[in-house]
Amino acid sequence: MANSRAQFQRLLFPGIDKAIMNAFSEKMMQYTKMAKVESSSKAFEEDFTAAGVGLFVQTPEFIPASDDQFTPGLSIRYTVNDYKLRIGFSEMAIRDMLVNLAQDRGRDLGFSARQTMEVLIADIWNNGFTTNGYDGVPLFSAAHPNTKNPASVQSNLLGGLVPTPATLSVLSLRQALSQYRRYFDETGVRRIQVDPHMLVVPAEEEWNAMEILKSPDRSDTANRAMNVIRNKLEPFVYDYLTDVVHWFIGPDQKYNRVKVFNRRTLAISNYEDKDSETNWVQAAFAFSMGWSGWLGWMGTNPLG
Repeated sequence: MANSRAQFQRLLFPGIDKAIMNAFSEKMMQYTKMAKVESSSKAFEEDFTAAGVGLFVQTPEFIPASDDQFTPGLSIRYTVNDYKLRIGFSEMAIRDMLVNLAQDRGRDLGFSARQTMEVLIADIWNNGFTTNGYDGVPLFSAAHPNTKNPASVQSNLLGGLVPTPATLSVLSLRQALSQYRRYFDETGVRRIQVDPHMLVVPAEEEWNAMEILKSPDRSDTANRAMNVIRNKLEPFVYDYLTDVVHWFIGPDQKYNRVKVFNRRTLAISNYEDKDSETNWVQAAFAFSMGWSGWLGWMGTNPLG
């Protein structure tokens, strides 16, 4: 349904100075810090998991080296989805409105497109404790199977295989950092060589996170104890997290296996419906998203 003159009668009379819409500066896109963003020219993209060799075997003199092999894993498909929206004004409305509200359509569609992507991509973490991924469990789970030995599992929930979720504090963050050091790669026997990079929190935990990571002294005691995890991680407030107590630890982008593939960048077009004399502005974009591996990410759900 297009907009008509009747919906904006106030704009037909003298005395209206302007119509105020989106009169705020926009933040930088946040999902680009949370996911690895790539372009795509295909209807879908696929990743494939595999495990490398195991540990070396002590070998006596004259005994041939032991054999090992790569172990194939699972494939992960990223299927492109298209998103479209349009807004129309009657020719009469555009002709008669003294303030040209119609000229804001492209800008507002662009803002809405940004918000759509942010909300959809953030759901990877918002639903990360409940929605199963390619390995049959959620992104944050106590039962991620290792490719080389699926019967062997790992946990990226705070507390490990017996999760002990906790709200963000000095002690819980220290526990998470220690647990991060204990991860194996897909072989189940080789330690990953990845350092944690950022602490991701909702807006409600912003100041708590800043105190924990930026204060020279420990924020949880009145004693003058040195804050040994100061600047250990980069705090990142993710505005699109819907739960006020979830928090996460994430890797540097080069190790990040949460991915976004941009297939079609935002395109805005203008066209006329001659029969109804309606002017339309339409916007469209296409992308896919998901995750090809959990290693590097840790999460906690204090409300369980």
